[in-house]
Amino acid sequence: MDSLTHLPNLIKIALNSKPKSSNYEKFESLLDINGFSFPLNVYEIIRNQILFSGNGVFSNVEISNENMSKFLKNNEKLFEDNVKAHLKLINNFYQTPK
Repeated sequence: MDSLTHLPNLIKIALNSKPKSSNYEKFESLLDINGFSFPLNVYEIIRNQILFSGNGVFSNVEISNENMSKFLKNNEKLFEDNVKAHLKLINNFYQTPK
């Protein structure tokens, strides 16, 4: 695709095309290799409670150093697992022959 002007037509073609099971299998394989589980909903609830007073309003919120330190300390394992997963993906990318 050279231009976004072609995007609507490409979407229409894709929606009218029958998917190949081999494409799904390839996609699923890529997810198995490159994916990792992250409990985003749990993270967002914890983030909202500690950093945003639980009300979900994020504009003009002042986050103290104490609250940020508490949030990072309480979620250290969650972030550590996330960093490890990303580092693995980055290493795999650079080790894959081009």
